[in-house]
Amino acid sequence: MENSSEDWFSRRNWPVKPQSTLPGAGQETCDWLLVFDDWPTTTQMHSELTFRPCEFSEYHMVMEIVERESRKKDNMGWYDQYAKLEGTMNIEEIVLGLEGQTIVAVALTYVKNTGSPVFEDLPWAGMISDDVGGVTCICISDQNPSVVKGRDAIMLRLLDSCVHRFAQQGLKKMFIDAMKGGDEGFQSMGFQKWARYREVWRDV
Repeated sequence: MENSSEDWFSRRNWPVKPQSTLPGAGQETCDWLLVFDDWPTTTQMHSELTFRPCEFSEYHMVMEIVERESRKKDNMGWYDQYAKLEGTMNIEEIVLGLEGQTIVAVALTYVKNTGSPVFEDLPWAGMISDDVGGVTCICISDQNPSVVKGRDAIMLRLLDSCVHRFAQQGLKKMFIDAMKGGDEGFQSMGFQKWARYREVWRDV
């Protein structure tokens, strides 16, 4: 958001504070693009974690996690994106991260021309090119203290799983939208910043 835009919101009493981490106050949000050739070789951190597609019997547990984490972090609209997959084969496009039998991370993946209802709302990956897969609405559970300490490693393993998933489908790039913070981490993993904007909203 440029200064002129900030002034526009400020004159109308919107709570725009770019340095704030409060939801809706103008915190910078970024979209990232990764070319798979730039993805680093990852080591097996958190080897006790496994990543795989969601099964139909696990969908309700995923929704509980997304509802809890979205409410806690004020991620508007995330629950609705997952809810659109109910009763569809696209449930398998949800990637799970499990510690033993416990789900600790979930992410939505989507690809052009698969009939995914997520793609209807988030067409950005397909607009870049046909060889781009999208990842969105990443939730890492804060319920387990050991998970909280290892969030960065879990994120890395989750993204690595998505890279391999897309590569097996013949794709060559991955797009992630609406990430707050973590710029240095994404850049160190080979991502390039595709877009930046500020999240501004208020309750009515």
